[in-house]
Amino acid sequence: PSARFGGSRWIVSDVKNRRVVLHGGAYYPGGISSIPLNDTWVWNGLTWRKIQSSQKPSLRSEFDLAYHTGDGAIVLFGGIQFPRGPFLNDTWVLRGDKWSVMPKSKVSPPSIRSGYLAASDFITKELWLFGGGMNSSMLGKQVYYDDLWSWNGKKWKKLGSGYGKGWQGPWLQHLGSIGPMLYLDVSYYPGNPETAQRGTRTFRWQRPGWKEVARWASDADLIRGVDPMVYDPDKNEILQFRRETIKTGNAYGSRVEVYRLEGGHFQALPVTGVKPRQTDRFMDLDTPIYDEIQKKFIFFVGRVARKDYGQWGFKSGKWSFLPIRNATVQLWKWILWDPIRRKPLTVADHKLYAFDGKSWTVVLEDKKGPARGQLVYDVKRSRYLLFVAPPGPTYSAPPEIWELSGKAWKKISTKTSPDISWTEQKFLYVPEFGGCLLLGGEDGKTRRALARTWLFDGQDWSPLKVGSLPQMRVGQSMTHVVRDAGRRRVLAFYSNQHPLMQELAQRTLERSEPLVKRGESTVFEVAMPQQGGSPFLLGLSLSRKRGIPVGRDPVFGTRLFPLDMDAMLAWSLGGPILTVLDQAGRGKIPFHIPKDPTIPEMDLWASGFTLDLVKLKLGEVSNSIPLQIIR
Repeated sequence: PSARFGGSRWIVSDVKNRRVVLHGGAYYPGGISSIPLNDTWVWNGLTWRKIQSSQKPSLRSEFDLAYHTGDGAIVLFGGIQFPRGPFLNDTWVLRGDKWSVMPKSKVSPPSIRSGYLAASDFITKELWLFGGGMNSSMLGKQVYYDDLWSWNGKKWKKLGSGYGKGWQGPWLQHLGSIGPMLYLDVSYYPGNPETAQRGTRTFRWQRPGWKEVARWASDADLIRGVDPMVYDPDKNEILQFRRETIKTGNAYGSRVEVYRLEGGHFQALPVTGVKPRQTDRFMDLDTPIYDEIQKKFIFFVGRVARKDYGQWGFKSGKWSFLPIRNATVQLWKWILWDPIRRKPLTVADHKLYAFDGKSWTVVLEDKKGPARGQLVYDVKRSRYLLFVAPPGPTYSAPPEIWELSGKAWKKISTKTSPDISWTEQKFLYVPEFGGCLLLGGEDGKTRRALARTWLFDGQDWSPLKVGSLPQMRVGQSMTHVVRDAGRRRVLAFYSNQHPLMQELAQRTLERSEPLVKRGESTVFEVAMPQQGGSPFLLGLSLSRKRGIPVGRDPVFGTRLFPLDMDAMLAWSLGGPILTVLDQAGRGKIPFHIPKDPTIPEMDLWASGFTLDLVKLKLGEVSNSIPLQIIR
């Protein structure tokens, strides 16, 4: 084909004829105006060939075309007629080497538009069209659509509208490895580009409507860097303590509200008692810790110098306050619940402090050790670790990690070192990974969030291969990390303009095929290295709610069987599915999908657990995975 630009958008795979089809593009003959092309070419893997057709689409721009799996044709719809309009809504079909236009009266096309996007669906055998609109100085107006259409080879069908705001330049794509249609929009709102906003929304189309699977956009889901998030081991919930402004005229006044994470949204909880107020008296409300003895969350707030130091407690939806009159030190914000002493611990000014319920006391002092840092307890190796980020202003030195040896701190020498961050990173012990995870922080040079997740295995650092995080811009980096013990996962929260949540889970249960049809079989693959020789039982459910508690530990928290009993499918549609793991902890479970026509409409989840035959109790619980069944 001749030299052109924009052709990559209008090149599609013609699966039926085993070729690639290119239509159009544009070129600059001189000056600043471009001229579109309307020639059609095919590539057979060796050579290009121009198609000669008695009919073909007129010169136009801002159209799209896609392959229709149902009848093996290339479909082109609408666009803007060259050079000055009008907007079009004609439907052209390329079968073999012949273009033909479909009568509008028979196909009931969408309204005139440009800038939409089309995609092929290889599961439903349909072609999808979404969005677009009219943006023209000649019209003197801007119109954008948020409707979804399908093409079955003979007629257009409107599936619905109202799926959020109309977008310019959406991205509609069928991801075969996932199954349902995904719509990912990373475009800007229509309007003045100078005031436009970036947006990221993800939807999954499941008849008869769209289902949002990831969005943090509403006020109720806003994550702020000062709003701590925690895991409640008694109720198996993620809680957020959010500061909300009190409309009393006090610029510094705010009240702490409590929210619970429900799926992808935060829901407010009813709270009784006097709520903490973020006033000039209580300046700090840092990350709370869970008191295993009193079964409540505690916050250490206030300032020692002003003698307003105290402890807020939150238990069963009720707040309480305890003054601490004999405090002698302004503590650093990183506080650990010690599973051995069963007390809060912290490190400040080269001293290790413990809280006995009334005051902080010095446990040990080491002038040669670190002054402060993030304190964790390595359960697997029964020792205390302290992560120390180097002081500013350049943050050019690598971070350090220390262990408590007797009555002194000992620096651990490592061969490798994590990325250097100019802001605070998150360091936490995760038993599912057998060590400590380090994540978050920002690169001081590029001003972007660090993407790698590091694992400290007790001796050295190594980047986690599956731990890649978004490289957000400065000011949008990670603010909170929470280990969800019930679901055996780590949640990383991002704040500011477009807050989002990332999940990192230990994958012990997977399927060999991402998609499976009714009447066919799939294979569940189990990998539990610590459970070699144990029986493994698999179950299915119609929901993925909070799960069934199966055991509780003061360090690891409450373990959950991830599925609920509300709609358990008779232990996997007729009986328990059982396998015995080999000595490496691996096993395979073949599973046949019934031909029940209602199954593709169900939201099915699978999970399982091992049995300890020696102690006659539950062993380890696997992660839960969706069972995506197609027609």
